[in-house]
Amino acid sequence: MSEGFDSLPWLERLSGVIDADIAKGKPGLPIGYIVAALIRALHEKGVLSGKERDGLFAAWDRVDALHRETSDKELKALREQYPELSASVLGATSDPS
Repeated sequence: MSEGFDSLPWLERLSGVIDADIAKGKPGLPIGYIVAALIRALHEKGVLSGKERDGLFAAWDRVDALHRETSDKELKALREQYPELSASVLGATSDPS
């Protein structure tokens, strides 16, 4: 990362969130954090109005909710199809009975 970017507040916040996720053992692909950081940065720089920022966040929330719902359905289907793997591989909270 270039030296000039190290002092940007939105990038510091983004790095903090990613570092916290890594420390918790869940370092997924941080697309949601990156999109949010970019939207905030564009708003802070005056590129996006408050209405545009809010509209982008609303659109992102809708897409994120759809992805979460789809992922939950797919995971449930996998757990039902492969109950012997659900605790170890598919992230179930307890072993199947």
